[in-house]
Amino acid sequence: MLAGMSSFARFVLVVTIFLGITATYVGSRLIANWPPAAAHPTATWLCIVAFVALECGGPLGYRWAAARGRRLFLLHWVTYSLLGLYACVLFYTFAADILSIAIGLTFGPGRVEEWLFGASAVMVALTALIGFPQAARGPRVYRVDVPVAGLPSSLEGLRIAQISDLHLGPQIGRAYAEKVVAMTNALEPHVIALTGDFVDGPPSELREAAEPLSRLSASDGVFFITGNHEYYSGAEAWV
Repeated sequence: MLAGMSSFARFVLVVTIFLGITATYVGSRLIANWPPAAAHPTATWLCIVAFVALECGGPLGYRWAAARGRRLFLLHWVTYSLLGLYACVLFYTFAADILSIAIGLTFGPGRVEEWLFGASAVMVALTALIGFPQAARGPRVYRVDVPVAGLPSSLEGLRIAQISDLHLGPQIGRAYAEKVVAMTNALEPHVIALTGDFVDGPPSELREAAEPLSRLSASDGVFFITGNHEYYSGAEAWV
């Protein structure tokens, strides 16, 4: 069945299954460990269904709706923000379960689950409060020294600038790409490696936003590979 589907359709199917399974896991753990007033079973399952529908329906609506662009900006922003928040919830819920099992095996059964899940809720809130402003600040340069045994002396000090996951699309546009290009060129790299996931949409919509990438300059070349998001958006056309 999967062989006859487009890459985007396969992506939607896999994401729907993943979200359904993990959201069911998170919901069941919330119901088991939070007070009934905070995690009423019916309300929790309705929220799970609504979340999965929104996460799948948001990108589908943007891809197929006749009126795109700014009119669907809010839908895209809400969808991706909730997905980021959900990743935190999933991670800390799983971590709380692992810690609960480890404590139980080490010290014997006890009422640690409620405390751990309360702590995980605090960590979700802290992660969101720290993470969202960090993301809003825009691109930053991270310098990493990479020691290579037996490296020829001619390559000593070679500077490679890696750019990844720009995700140009409804939320991130040409101005962001221009800033990344300016920051990268200012580093005067010998090599620039573009390692995928630059776009969330087809060339017909994002050609202008991606155009600044053509001004990347490195003495020994600029190299590009596709990421999975290029395949969702038409990899051949982007290449």
